Amino acid sequence: MDGTNPGNYGDKYINERRFVAEDRKLRKELGILDLFMIGITGVIGSGWLFAPLYAARVAGPASIISWIIGGILVLLVGLTFSHLMSFRSEAGGMVRYPLYTHGKIAGSITGWALWLAYTMNPPSEASALVEYMSSYVNGIFIDGSLTSEGLAIALGFMFLFVLVNYYGVRTFARIINGLTALKIVVPTITMLTLILLTFKFHNFTAYGFVPYGPSSVLAAIVSAGIIYSYLGFQAVINLAGEAKRPTRDGPIALILVIVFSLIFYIMLEISFIGSIPSGLLAHGWAGLFLPSPFADIAMYFNMMWLYSLIIADSIYSPSGSSMAAIASNSRATYALAKDGFMPSFFVNVDSKSGIPRIALLFNFAISAVVLLTLKNWHSIIEALGVLLLISFIGPAASSGVLRKVPGRDSTLKGLYGTVQPVVFVLAGLIAFITPFTKIAIIIALFLIPILLILFKEKGLGKIDMRYGMWLPMYLILILAGSFVYSEEFQNMKIFTMAAFVFLSALLYIYALKSGASFMRIANQKE
Repeated sequence: MDGTNPGNYGDKYINERRFVAEDRKLRKELGILDLFMIGITGVIGSGWLFAPLYAARVAGPASIISWIIGGILVLLVGLTFSHLMSFRSEAGGMVRYPLYTHGKIAGSITGWALWLAYTMNPPSEASALVEYMSSYVNGIFIDGSLTSEGLAIALGFMFLFVLVNYYGVRTFARIINGLTALKIVVPTITMLTLILLTFKFHNFTAYGFVPYGPSSVLAAIVSAGIIYSYLGFQAVINLAGEAKRPTRDGPIALILVIVFSLIFYIMLEISFIGSIPSGLLAHGWAGLFLPSPFADIAMYFNMMWLYSLIIADSIYSPSGSSMAAIASNSRATYALAKDGFMPSFFVNVDSKSGIPRIALLFNFAISAVVLLTLKNWHSIIEALGVLLLISFIGPAASSGVLRKVPGRDSTLKGLYGTVQPVVFVLAGLIAFITPFTKIAIIIALFLIPILLILFKEKGLGKIDMRYGMWLPMYLILILAGSFVYSEEFQNMKIFTMAAFVFLSALLYIYALKSGASFMRIANQKE
């Protein structure tokens, strides 16, 4: 084996080669256009229907800056993953990279964060679909939650999305490509119409551009669904292993999707802020209430043709995003099973369709539990946003480690030396601004993968403990920072943020050294 090939590091250590036969059953049928369309259809989902409203309620007109910061973070994450994909593209890749570079603790925590996030995406999209339906169907969404009838409809849509994925990647790609064209057209028409016919510059200054302070700009990135809205790009990474030329097509499609998404959502927020009727802002941006935001604005201005278009889009936009998320999550579960974190029967790929069908059906059952528990779009996306931020941390460290492997040239190698630590620190910084009570519950969930690994492995070896503990340490730092940053310590916010950035940078350096040592030891074992 070529010791400089990072794609082969640790294969024997993680018992990788026994899954080669199952990997070969995955169909290599996707091209750049297919991957781009899959990514776009994931990005333009319920996020465009709700996130501009919630972002404006949290940060006012400064929510535009929130979209820019969130988009820059996601773009940097995309550069990080394009780097990782140039080394190794495979189904469920986002779950796999930290395992290769840091072992089972880092791999299981990252995998758990991604799996939970992906599992929450289909119920969020189904919930959004039904919430918009409530504008013309009575009794399905009352007092901020789906009723029994609404939950039944949402579950029915989720099952339909599973069936589309069940019958193969080519069928899935054809349906996605058709939906994506429609999903781009309606939001574009909506933006142009609102800007040309209803736009008011006064809205950007009526209550101040930053009415709720600078911290609200960062808070909106998680609590308003901004990170959630950019989620669709991850489907490109997890499905790149099924591309005809994965190491070329995957990175190109990924960057195209992220750049498109950044421009799309910034323009969408600008059009939303400028189109709000002055009468609806009597109680400020925080008091703005629109059950079906863009549809309600169209109805307010008596543009029934636009209202009808938006209502139609509210069905197929979440549908397409949910289908993309279900496809992505089945590959993530497949990858977790290869890691040894999930039962090995999830690795089984149906030879006829090329789909990990057992993983697909299992994820549907868990998504149903999420929907029945949380019952509305906003509750789901708040938790999902934090999980996504945590999931960026491990791959950022992995990319930093692989960048230092000798004998390999990397595109934009100089730039990548800056990208990874920025992703590592910024993802943690945005996460720790989340209210302490919420982030404490989310981080407590990460005890589950650690305990499962300890049970399954009957204890972890010194390699995993020594070289993977930086990630649990980072989670503890995020939790502690969130506590100090809470309302009880208003006068310490700036100091807390500065201290967090400094300690995060130290942890990043520690993670790089740990990864380099782990890969050297894992390579020696082969």
